[in-house]
Amino acid sequence: MIDRDKATLMKRGTMVIISKERELTLQEAIVEHAKGDYIMLSFVQNEPGTTCVGNRYHIRLIDAPRDSIRTYEVILEHKAWPVMIIGLLPVEEEKQMQQEQQLRHLQKLQLKIQRAREQMKQEEKQIVQKQKHQEKQAEVKKVPTNSEKDDHNPTTEKYSPDVMAYPDYIISVPYKRMGAKPFEENGEGVLLACSKNQFQMGTGGYLAVGDYVNLSFVIPRTKTQVVAMTKVTDKNFVDNSTIVTLLITDMASDQLSELLSYHKSL
Repeated sequence: MIDRDKATLMKRGTMVIISKERELTLQEAIVEHAKGDYIMLSFVQNEPGTTCVGNRYHIRLIDAPRDSIRTYEVILEHKAWPVMIIGLLPVEEEKQMQQEQQLRHLQKLQLKIQRAREQMKQEEKQIVQKQKHQEKQAEVKKVPTNSEKDDHNPTTEKYSPDVMAYPDYIISVPYKRMGAKPFEENGEGVLLACSKNQFQMGTGGYLAVGDYVNLSFVIPRTKTQVVAMTKVTDKNFVDNSTIVTLLITDMASDQLSELLSYHKSL
């Protein structure tokens, strides 16, 4: 992290090294303007048409050690291909650490839910095995038909895509809160449950009932990416974490088919 004394060295013409968050590519940039915490940088854009607003960048002075970095978020941009000029403000590190801690807490919470679910499955399996053993021991004069067996078997269930199913892996869900300020726009959560029409997600970020949220995640078994537009319909708090229910408002048909296949396997 750059301290305040080093941060003041960022003046017009200073060369800095930037890297997009969660990416390894390093790139040189020039400070075009610096006032307080706000800075403007210019650099050569590799791909035309890409936008930077809302993205986060790690920035350090070109002659500074690698551990002296500071994270900034892009709040405005100006394109003059191939040059990109961006305006940035530093990310509130305390808020970022708090969100990361809440995300780790949600992941632990999901692990507990998975263990409890596995234990319930084992208990159900033992009950079924016990019932089968008792049936074998009993003298049955009439052999029931298949339909009669289904009617009297409490463990027989019909598949319904509308019932919430719980993932068997930890699935991270990066999302974008539509219409929010740049600092409150992007977030990340954990998928807790899914169905044909809804998702349930835990997050350390701020979401309100009525918000439209664009999210994406990867289905573990097929590595298929699902992208959906959703709307927050319910919100609860569990152990200082936010649990929201999201109504799916738009999703590609092929991705919905992949989601239903995964849902059915659960």
